[in-house]
Amino acid sequence: MLVWAPAWFIYYGPVHFLWLCNITNFIVLAALWREDSLLLSSQIVLTLVIDSLWAIDLASALIFNAHPTGATKYMFSDSLHIAFRLMSLYHLCLVPVIIYGLSKVGYDNRGWKLQCLITAVAYPLTYLLGEPAGNINWLWRPFEMEQTVVSLEVFVLVCMAVFPLLLYIPTHGLIRLWLYGRKRFFPQ
Repeated sequence: MLVWAPAWFIYYGPVHFLWLCNITNFIVLAALWREDSLLLSSQIVLTLVIDSLWAIDLASALIFNAHPTGATKYMFSDSLHIAFRLMSLYHLCLVPVIIYGLSKVGYDNRGWKLQCLITAVAYPLTYLLGEPAGNINWLWRPFEMEQTVVSLEVFVLVCMAVFPLLLYIPTHGLIRLWLYGRKRFFPQ
């Protein structure tokens, strides 16, 4: 964080920190520092799927020269300095770090609700402060495809609803099932 945050700020500017994955870095740092179960739980419901897809996209690009989601195309761009591409590998570490933290402090069932609130703040701010060229949170071009079905304002609202319904709540449910299975088979 001591290298990543200043480097990102200087190279990309403060608006780039509105990416949900970049917000996650700061929240995870605070959560680990404070041993805060709620903060860690809020981030696992975002990163478990998103960063797994990022890793799959990267692996697919390395092995098959194909980007199924387009999430890691920038990792192969010569226009981005190699140091910044290497620093982006934090996506591979986030989920294991969060899971390790949760193994120490436990999972908080309210985490998905907090992540909904974080998203409800991040997306309107992205709309107000971001620009199409930056495509922060894929607001202008989801999966690198132009979004022309609805207005940008409506799309912000759609994202704020879709993320909880298709990502946070199902991930929360999977985590609860996994934890239930652990208690059943590994009572403490």
